Amino acid sequence: VAVGGFNAILRIIDCSTGKHEKDLIGHGHEIYEIKTHPFSHDLLLSASKDNSIRLWNVSTEVMIAIFAGHLGHVADVISVDWHMNGKFFVSSGVDHYIKVWKLEESVHKKIEESRSWDKKNAAVTKHMPFKTVHVPFPVFSSNQVHNNYVDCVRWFGNLIMSKSLNGEVTLWKPNINRRNDSIIVITTYQYHLDDPIWFQKFNLNSQANLLGIGNTTSDIFVFDLNDIYTHSTDQTKKPCQTLHVAKERETIRQIGF
Repeated sequence: VAVGGFNAILRIIDCSTGKHEKDLIGHGHEIYEIKTHPFSHDLLLSASKDNSIRLWNVSTEVMIAIFAGHLGHVADVISVDWHMNGKFFVSSGVDHYIKVWKLEESVHKKIEESRSWDKKNAAVTKHMPFKTVHVPFPVFSSNQVHNNYVDCVRWFGNLIMSKSLNGEVTLWKPNINRRNDSIIVITTYQYHLDDPIWFQKFNLNSQANLLGIGNTTSDIFVFDLNDIYTHSTDQTKKPCQTLHVAKERETIRQIGF
């Protein structure tokens, strides 16, 4: 299991022994989210307050790529998620932007190189350290979905789900044929939120037919995603179930199915 946080270090823990196995060092500030590749489980993405997303090979302890630059995020990157095909990922952050990144050929070459990299042997033979590739250009970038921090973003097939601080999860798609930052909003999922608060993550179940999100008063809202394309004049969706999970008013930051 991989964990990260305030000290900017990714720690890898062996679940069979419970022991701390290795550290992945490279970020310059705290880490907000970690995502494992959908089928290459040696690959890991991390999103950080240092304005970057980084791609790691956990097995060989190599930082493969840094996704950042003048066309990248200009503030904290709070959320990141892999596309199911493993060739793209999406990121969002404090700068209100949502960006889609592609693993270009240069990154794929570095991934293969990372798998044969021997860190200990490189140190003994005084070889040059692994040369991390820098990716400054996303394939899509828009701040048109939300007008505040975007603290959670997830793929839903080829569509994107994202949320800000206003008690709504928005389902939308990039309209790249029109222009690079254009979007088409499909629907919004509204839930009760007394106080605007950031760093509250929604989640989907494994079948991607349920959406769950918490609030600041101990409620969890569950939405049915099977009726996305139901014809209706109202684009907003209401929860199919509301769960109250504590006697006191507590903020639920994240849920899992």
